[in-house]
Amino acid sequence: MAKLSVDGLDGLILSLEEVAAIPDDVVNKMLEAEAQIVAPAIREEANKLGMYSGYGTEDGNFRNTSDTNTLPGQVRSYSTGKLARSVKIGKMKVKGAQRQKYVYFAGSRKRGKQRVKNSEIAFLNEYGTRTINARNFVFVAISKVTDQAVKASAAVYDKWLKEKGL
Repeated sequence: MAKLSVDGLDGLILSLEEVAAIPDDVVNKMLEAEAQIVAPAIREEANKLGMYSGYGTEDGNFRNTSDTNTLPGQVRSYSTGKLARSVKIGKMKVKGAQRQKYVYFAGSRKRGKQRVKNSEIAFLNEYGTRTINARNFVFVAISKVTDQAVKASAAVYDKWLKEKGL
């Protein structure tokens, strides 16, 4: 009968257990790295919500107010930039074993006699209504930077692995 001997197997098992149990501070840094890329992208796309001549023709994104994408009687841009400036990165939320980092629209503004949340304005711009054309700026922004955000998160994770010698 053959005898099998393996050196270093205990070390490998310990290393794999360490990788499986990523420390909370590393997860926090990974989520923060992703948020630092996503938030500016959303701000940039939110700035494009107004009426810009020629916007969208170079990248195939026709969210501008033009002859084919306008409301009857709409002749000017109503964009003030407040929505773009309201994009914020929230604090870390911990729910059980999950960690979450929100990118959200903070604050509100006065519309007539009422106050309207910037998140509501963003929702209406994103999905539209019967009288407002949908301009999916959040979806477009996230689509553009998904790979960059994942790479930033992976870089934080790789740095932690290298510190562990793995």
